[in-house]
Amino acid sequence: MIDIAMKNPTVPDAALFDMDGLLIDTERLSLESFAQTCTEYSLGDQRALFLSLVGSNEASLMLILQRGIGDRVDVKGFRGHWAERYHVLITEGELLLKPGVPELLAWLALNRVKLAVATSSATSIATMKLTRTGIIHWFQEIVGGDTVRNSKPDPEIFLNAAAVVGADKTRTIVFEDSSNGVKAGVAAGFAVFQVPDLVEPTAELLLLQHRVCKSLHEVLDILKSGEFQFSGQV
Repeated sequence: MIDIAMKNPTVPDAALFDMDGLLIDTERLSLESFAQTCTEYSLGDQRALFLSLVGSNEASLMLILQRGIGDRVDVKGFRGHWAERYHVLITEGELLLKPGVPELLAWLALNRVKLAVATSSATSIATMKLTRTGIIHWFQEIVGGDTVRNSKPDPEIFLNAAAVVGADKTRTIVFEDSSNGVKAGVAAGFAVFQVPDLVEPTAELLLLQHRVCKSLHEVLDILKSGEFQFSGQV
């Protein structure tokens, strides 16, 4: 039998996925609960602050909040109320997959690609979200932000995820929605596909020369077409 991945240079050895805003439409829920908490604390419109938090693990998130609103509110209390509101939304409300998720995961699995989630969310929360949306079975590993010291844009989480699945680093793709995630994937030396969610990439980010797609449907079309080729370098 001919190895499919060896036959087609477009097929990666491993695919590392961010979760929130890429696989699952949760960033809007996080923004909604954040905005409600800002209203509760009379902070006004803090959307720009929220967007700067996207892709951060809990430790980094707290530091950014402290710099942004620490002179006006008790950050621990604010974070606690925000987390409570968000928890209700993700545990009691409907969690929706982003367009193209089932099709892309099925195609990658058919081609025997190693799959891992590398998310800034805590591992337990990520496991819950992936279970509720019915896609956890596709992934060999879940690497949460609580398992690393350095948050995205540091490459640590992607390097760890690649290591635990035994990825060929010259044929690994990172899938991301956020700027911090893109920077982390590029810093790790991997090919990066970005499907923006709440924020479009800046001109500065585009200098990284990663692939930007409108949806995971478009990503799948590119991979199937043979248009994308690995450089063979890390």
